[in-house]
Amino acid sequence: MEKTFYYQPHIRYSEGPVSCFFAVLVVGSLAMPFVFGCPYGYWLCPATRLSLYLAGTLVCMGILARMVCRKWQEARFVVTDERLIHYDVFSLKVLSFSNVRRLRHFHFFHWFGLAILRGEKVTIFVPFVVYDVSKLLQLVEERLRENGRADLIRKERFGLFVHAAKLNDIVNDRIYADMGALTAIVMVSAGASAFIAYRMWLMFVPFVFLWALFGAALPLVAYLGANTIIAGRLSQSLRAAPDTVPCFDASRLYAGAALVSILAYLVSGIVFRWLYSLTIWA
Repeated sequence: MEKTFYYQPHIRYSEGPVSCFFAVLVVGSLAMPFVFGCPYGYWLCPATRLSLYLAGTLVCMGILARMVCRKWQEARFVVTDERLIHYDVFSLKVLSFSNVRRLRHFHFFHWFGLAILRGEKVTIFVPFVVYDVSKLLQLVEERLRENGRADLIRKERFGLFVHAAKLNDIVNDRIYADMGALTAIVMVSAGASAFIAYRMWLMFVPFVFLWALFGAALPLVAYLGANTIIAGRLSQSLRAAPDTVPCFDASRLYAGAALVSILAYLVSGIVFRWLYSLTIWA
């Protein structure tokens, strides 16, 4: 029986966001002569030449990045009865379960984890950024046992590793479901922060940018902090019933995180204006 596991959507479908990112950089580089006040008639001024060189470099880098992103769409792990196959971005690795000589794994809570299967000549890395990575790891464990390599598995430690992978899967599914609303909140917060700093506080552009960046980061930090608390509570449920998918109503927790972030925003605004006044009058 053969089963295929692809990478998570934010990696598989990164071509669009990466293209937009490089497009913004190219436009910004072409706008440099206007930012530095280069005369329209003097198109060979240093700022213009620099912007053209930079734009050309970014275009080439963007083309290469798009090629890599398209490769990521097809990158995958395939588990058969006897082999683990990794179709990487630029290579193909095949490892027979009977030839696995060493299995190592480590994780940092549910945020990051990596399993390493070493053979005589081939080494395959299985990171947490694989979609449904917990099922992949459970399948690898089954195949190792079936092919006589059960001695490589430390049941308790590997169980904790798979437990962290399950939490990673659940939290990532929640993030993907909330991605649209979270993106809108971040953009509104950044835009409102820039407006407040520029129009109401009358700050210079660099400080406007810093405050807009803070306004964008604060909702993300609050959301990720709430998800960390959720993961801790889900962890307890998974330990009690490992074969079930726990449910958790996070509405009150998200509301609390939003309230804390608003208070932090107000306090940070007072401190930021005070520091700005000290900088201006220094």
